[in-house]
Amino acid sequence: MTAGTGQPVVAATGPALADRVVVVTGASRGVGRDLARVFADHGARLGLLARSRDALDDLGGTLTAAGADVLAVPCDVGEPDSLAGAVDAVAGHFGGSTRSSSTPASRPSPVGRTTCRSTPGTTCWRPT
Repeated sequence: MTAGTGQPVVAATGPALADRVVVVTGASRGVGRDLARVFADHGARLGLLARSRDALDDLGGTLTAAGADVLAVPCDVGEPDSLAGAVDAVAGHFGGSTRSSSTPASRPSPVGRTTCRSTPGTTCWRPT
């Protein structure tokens, strides 16, 4: 996958993401969907978050059929409790802490930062 410049969007190869847990917001379409596919191709275990249950189930089924370890969780990242609950579900499913890849139109703001309830050391971001 390349950006408009023809340069790779993700240059990681080999075991860089193998068995890591990555949470992708906006995973049901567009950049989020593309990121989920790239992370899966590199061996990451995925927590897919988006509002559309049907689109998440479709992507999750596709990635799982290709051998990825996926948990799809519908949530609204604009709602702190929804996001925290979804990240907690992913952490509970895969164990340990998570790293997130957020695809909001604007950059996350520290004002929207919350601490996830059941995962010490994990920070959730709410787009502004």
